[in-house]
Amino acid sequence: MRVGINGMGRIGRLALRAAMGAAERGADDPHRGNRLDIVHVNEIKGGAATSAHLLEFDSVQGRWRTVIAAEGENAIRIGDKTIGFSAHPTPAEIPWGNLGVDVVLDMVAGDYIAREIECLAEDGRLVIIAVQGGVKSAFNAGLVLRRRLTITGSTLRPRPVAFKGAIARALREHVWPLIAAGTVRPVIYRTFAAADAAPAHALMESNQHTGKIVLTWSS
Repeated sequence: MRVGINGMGRIGRLALRAAMGAAERGADDPHRGNRLDIVHVNEIKGGAATSAHLLEFDSVQGRWRTVIAAEGENAIRIGDKTIGFSAHPTPAEIPWGNLGVDVVLDMVAGDYIAREIECLAEDGRLVIIAVQGGVKSAFNAGLVLRRRLTITGSTLRPRPVAFKGAIARALREHVWPLIAAGTVRPVIYRTFAAADAAPAHALMESNQHTGKIVLTWSS
């Protein structure tokens, strides 16, 4: 399945990592073959080089297993795969249909929904996984009918406690041992004393760091 991602913030980058298999699956994993073909990403801030850097060096997930680099301003190379890149301020400017995209993952919602519906190809799907731009939108329902579009979404918050508990148990079984062994660890860029919170904030606002900025308190 060919997929485009609009918005390369934290959620967009994690979605891309998961889709492209940033973590290797075992040969006996029944989901080993579940891969989405990411063909294009759109991010209005920072350009291709910044998006490539943030993809490779994730402050929580750690460094990706392969080198990621920008190829000019219109593409990002991840290993041997090249993904199209653009910095259009509105999704309607992105030629999703020309790219052969079947699905758009949207982290913005709000008034972006109407624009994304305008540019979806026939039988296309719009998946809302965050609402940073607001929860309300007005759109052309006629296009949804004529192009046979599907609009759906997903979030963890309203799921039953039992479902969340199952995720927590799976984390404890599969992820916690990796943290305990140091295989997965947070990337700490710099540590400040709590009294130096102001320069710590200044560093964060400069966007020049890769990893976590930590405040410490003496006992």
